[in-house]
Amino acid sequence: MDVDFISVSLKQACFIGVLPEEKQKKQSLKITVNLYLDLSKAGRTDSLSDTLDYAEVAQKIHQISQIRHYALVESLGEDIASLFLKEYPISTIDVKIEKLGLSKKIKAKAFVFIRRKKTI
Repeated sequence: MDVDFISVSLKQACFIGVLPEEKQKKQSLKITVNLYLDLSKAGRTDSLSDTLDYAEVAQKIHQISQIRHYALVESLGEDIASLFLKEYPISTIDVKIEKLGLSKKIKAKAFVFIRRKKTI
């Protein structure tokens, strides 16, 4: 079974968290999405219209992360997954969100979400 996916990763500063200091200062996140779709046509045609545009994916992630203050990383992950499953021709999405620079002992804390398009 063939499995194709496009992986896009970006660092993003946004308001996220429940602590008072998290509501005052943007935090650094590393957001990685793996978008699963059939890339065989793009491989044959060498055409951008047969795949996903990485820049557009990165821009969508940026836009979602700036919409509002998220209390929970889980909410941000769900919003990212929901948007891509709804608007793009993908079957599955993995979203990994890392909160960076938490303390001297903890360099990052990661959350991973895997969502599949529901079929009826």
